[in-house]
Amino acid sequence: MNNGYLLVYDFDGTVADTFQPSPNGVGVYEAYRLAVNNIFGQDGLKIYDQAGGLQNRAPEEIVSLVLAGNDQMIKQAEVCFDQKNKTLRRLVPDGKGAPLKWINGDKNCLQKTITEMLVLIKLSYLMDEIGTSFSDGAVWPRPCVGFWDFIRAIEDLRMENLDIQNAIISSGHDEFIKKTFAVWGFDPPRIMLTDDDMRGRNYPAEFQKRVKPSSYLFDIIQSSWISDGILFSEYARHIELIYDTRRRMMYFGDDLNKDGGLAMSAGVPFGLFDPKQVHNYKHSNSFFAFGDWRDVARFFRRNDVKKLLSEGQPIIRVVSCF
Repeated sequence: MNNGYLLVYDFDGTVADTFQPSPNGVGVYEAYRLAVNNIFGQDGLKIYDQAGGLQNRAPEEIVSLVLAGNDQMIKQAEVCFDQKNKTLRRLVPDGKGAPLKWINGDKNCLQKTITEMLVLIKLSYLMDEIGTSFSDGAVWPRPCVGFWDFIRAIEDLRMENLDIQNAIISSGHDEFIKKTFAVWGFDPPRIMLTDDDMRGRNYPAEFQKRVKPSSYLFDIIQSSWISDGILFSEYARHIELIYDTRRRMMYFGDDLNKDGGLAMSAGVPFGLFDPKQVHNYKHSNSFFAFGDWRDVARFFRRNDVKKLLSEGQPIIRVVSCF
């Protein structure tokens, strides 16, 4: 039986402050607007802006809202496809993402192709920004406040033979996340589920079930944790492990609706990273808010918390002490 713990994180705005522009003035917000404009033109950018911009949407959600039955936007995207599809940098690991092929009349295929273009164009703006230096010597993207201290605290717990692993669920992308951890001098989590994994999937059929706050994302992460992505042949054994290990998982994010909704639908405690602390949150056994990862690091270093972890207590019991 797996008696360890899995701490799962969002990436953008939770682990890395990718929303702050780089020294060259390019962050996630700017890169998305540039990519939307490249593909759909000013009319498409207007639709995107009127819908509130990014708002932690996955790429396929953005494409869906811009298209929304607008044939002119599809024609505009086709022009971009003809111009760029042979020169786009493949910034997605082999076997992930969706193929770049244009099949008129196949709306599902077209949406996936346009989404893939959006991702690749956005990444073409962002990847070269990773590691660029600010005037204070820090590099872009900066880690969110105190995150390095928190990672070191988890590493220290492992040195004390506590089995705690990290994982990421993000609408971001593998290569971006890996490169960011590399410039920070850390190894990325072994378990990651990003938009690169979900874009090429045909199941679930409704793309809304492949993005936050769908608990399906948490199911995939959990399966990877307990069986390296391979389901047990003994179905009952796998169900038993799912039930048991879900009690030792939690999720951290910066969006109360999407990230908090994911945690709620998955039935796990949620830690909200809100460095501005603009609201007065009511903490509970399954929810707490914090503005500095160092506070969470200090919490996990407490002797009473380490005792609960060593006993294999449900994570909701552990975080109720926060």
